[in-house]
Amino acid sequence: LSFTLNPQYSDNSDFNPLTFGTIYPSSSRKDRKVLVDSWNNNFNISGQLAYSEPLGKGFFIQTTLYSQIVDKHSDRKVYNIAAAQKNWTADDPLPWNFRFFSIDNISARGHYMLSNSKATLSLRYNRKNINVTAGVSVSPQFSRLEYRDTLGRDTVVRKKTVFASPNFNMTLHPRKTDKLSISYVAFSTSPGMYSLVPVSSGTNPMYVHYGNENLLPAYTHKIEFSYNTGNALRQSSLVTNMTARFFQNQSSNLVEYDSQSGGTVTIPFNIDGNWDLKGSMAYNKVLGAGFSIVQHASVDYVRTNSFLYDSHTRTSEINSLQRAMAKESFDCQWRCSW
Repeated sequence: LSFTLNPQYSDNSDFNPLTFGTIYPSSSRKDRKVLVDSWNNNFNISGQLAYSEPLGKGFFIQTTLYSQIVDKHSDRKVYNIAAAQKNWTADDPLPWNFRFFSIDNISARGHYMLSNSKATLSLRYNRKNINVTAGVSVSPQFSRLEYRDTLGRDTVVRKKTVFASPNFNMTLHPRKTDKLSISYVAFSTSPGMYSLVPVSSGTNPMYVHYGNENLLPAYTHKIEFSYNTGNALRQSSLVTNMTARFFQNQSSNLVEYDSQSGGTVTIPFNIDGNWDLKGSMAYNKVLGAGFSIVQHASVDYVRTNSFLYDSHTRTSEINSLQRAMAKESFDCQWRCSW
């Protein structure tokens, strides 16, 4: 039986005057002078309880309970300094009345609460040459997002999701110098608070970001295979590894480009179809008389789906990018002594 607890707390604030200059195609220039007053308060506590009970003949039953609670407060206020003092520059003190010129449509106030749990029940078989663990994990998640929109209305968004997945891990030792491992695991990742709040981060008008309250948690499925072997008499070794990852509900940004101003508007959405595959092999052999050879090979394949926005039709399409790479190296080494 084991228990761990990990509390975290952070509190920070930022008081920063900014000046943005925008040059339009007509060669006219428009400056935007704003003051960003932001405050963030984050509390995160997680704990894990694990229990293992022997059943006899090498069998064990294992139970793991993991729980996490996240509480985030954020308040960002944006003020129009140019409206408070027409000819204000960064070298001047702040106008005394700047707080009367709040830009409400890009100010934001949010409160985000997340309760994330994971319960795992596994059966493990352990012997001298084999170790196998198989089980199932259930991850319920509850989130509550409260924010104030651009019209001053308080909005509450609640979400409940449950993710269940099997888990498997096997390690074999056919010989003393051989090791074969196969594993499968799945886990989830929750979106951040600013990715959920649908309020413009328009402090910089050239790079505007909106959150998406409908974002779902992302899930990653990972399969890994490895095999290591060595021969002391022949003084040789072989190491191989292969990993495949499949992503579900991964977050991808939809970027809308404004050809008139040159600015962009970014909104995150969930997307499927992303996966990657990586493999490597290393071989080492001692030839004698101080000579040895080292061979290393690797392959890498990545498939990424993203959103492609068409400014003419004002619609988006899915753009698929595939990248494949292979590497091979061969070295011959000589040493006069060991």
